[in-house]
Amino acid sequence: MPIAAAGRPTSFSQTRSRRECHPRTTTCLRVASIANIHWRHPATVPQLMVVTAGSGYARGDDATTIRLTVGSAVVWTQGDEHETWTEEGMVLLIIETDDPNLGVRHG
Repeated sequence: MPIAAAGRPTSFSQTRSRRECHPRTTTCLRVASIANIHWRHPATVPQLMVVTAGSGYARGDDATTIRLTVGSAVVWTQGDEHETWTEEGMVLLIIETDDPNLGVRHG
């Protein structure tokens, strides 16, 4: 994911794990202030994004901008065009998997 950070560093760490038959990638993304996950891009697999620090904004296919604060979560389904940005900086926990239920078992 290209990141533009107005001259400030942006860091991320990523781990991959396998649970049952669904591979999963977990990313901790620290987005610097005045940063944008550079362009609208599609989710290649279902994705859960949770704000763990800071605040920012997200916009999906419907072009509605939502404010993100600590504890906010967004789910992107495969193919959803989306973008995320911040003015103050934020830390995101992003879980990506080919499991359409994001690993959540119902019932």
